[in-house]
Parts: sequence; C-alpha cells; structure tokens
Amino acid sequence: MLVNLRGRVNNIKLSHQQGLHALFEGVINSIHAIEEQGGAGTVDVYICRELSQAALDLGDFSTEPITSFRVTDTGVGFTDANFESFETSDTMYKASQGGKGIGRLLWLKAFDGAEITSTFCENGKWRRRAFRFTIDGIKDYQLADLEQGEPRTSVRLYGFNDAYRDRSPKVAMTIAKKIIEHCLEYFVLGTVPRIIVHEDRDLEVHDLLHIFATEIQPSAR
Repeated sequence: MLVNLRGRVNNIKLSHQQGLHALFEGVINSIHAIEEQGGAGTVDVYICRELSQAALDLGDFSTEPITSFRVTDTGVGFTDANFESFETSDTMYKASQGGKGIGRLLWLKAFDGAEITSTFCENGKWRRRAFRFTIDGIKDYQLADLEQGEPRTSVRLYGFNDAYRDRSPKVAMTIAKKIIEHCLEYFVLGTVPRIIVHEDRDLEVHDLLHIFATEIQPSAR
C-alpha cells in the first residue's frame, strides 16, 4: 500500500497551541532509544533562536523567536530495523513502549523538516546513517561504515512554522517543565534518563531530573 505523506500529514490534527508536541515526540524517541540500548544514557535538548542585535547586546535571549530544536541522545540509534520502522507509516514497531507510529509526522506538521545523523553499532560494526526527512520523504540519504565510534543520534527540527512558533512557549525553563509534564510517567516511575535542556549558546542549562525532584515532585505529595 502506498502512502501519500503530504496527505497523511495534512490529516493530522495539531492545534497551533500544541507545536511543542513535535519536540516532545523527539524526546520520547530518545527515551525509547536509550531504553533499547540498556537504560543508561543522556538526552540533550538544544533551543536555537533567531537572535536580534538587542538580545545580543543585553545577553537575554529568553523571548527571542525559536527557529529550531536539536535533540541528541546516546541510545541505540538508527539501526536497520529502526530505520525501516521510521520509513513505515503508522508502524507498530514500538507499540510495547507506548509508541503510536505517528510521532515523526508531527515533525512535519510544525516544522519544515528534520535532519538526522546517527552513529550506531550493529552486528559488531560501527556505521553512520544521515538523512533529511521532509514532506517529500527521505532526502540526502547517506550510510557509511566507520572504523570506530560512539553511540550518538542527533535530530534537528528546523523551520519552525510561524503559526506554531508564535503560540508556543519561548522561555527555556517553561519548555523544560512542559517536557516533564508530557513525559511525566517516565519521571514518576524513575525510568527516565538524564535530560538536559540547553538555552541558545548555553546561557542556561536545565536538568529535568533536578527540576522534577525539587519543584514538581514535592508539590504532588
């Protein structure tokens, strides 16, 4: 069965107030990748902004427009099986982890596309897989063998659609708390890896486990 990607994305309902859900799906993918790797690892979320001269002068980027997010993790990566799942519409590959198979389609709802680079070890061999994912499908695909490597996957969501960007939170701490809220089950169960949110140029760094333990968990008692 052929799938019209543009039509599939157009049929997804995502209100303009829910633009961060595309980011949340990237974070959840990283959590699942670390679970598959064995449970220990780190997720880093980088907020990238369109910086004005005034913001540069003042050193305050907290309300500047967000152009993209980058999510990196030390999980299992885009192995052959995971890449095949990525290419399959509404896949059930990660159903046991709560995946619904449409998260990457939300990327195309709120962003122009995603740039993915993944270094992984499969069958005892290190490889690097890189490609872009757009409304027209997989672009600029590359797969290379490596002499050695370290597990690292990076997903950059670029071209934040104005309608979603303008209605999404801009402050890094707010975004960090929204990620916790969306992934709350993992935090409550203690199965979440370390997740760090980085403000543009690392002016702020927010450790989500620390925020949960000191601000969110005590208020729930």
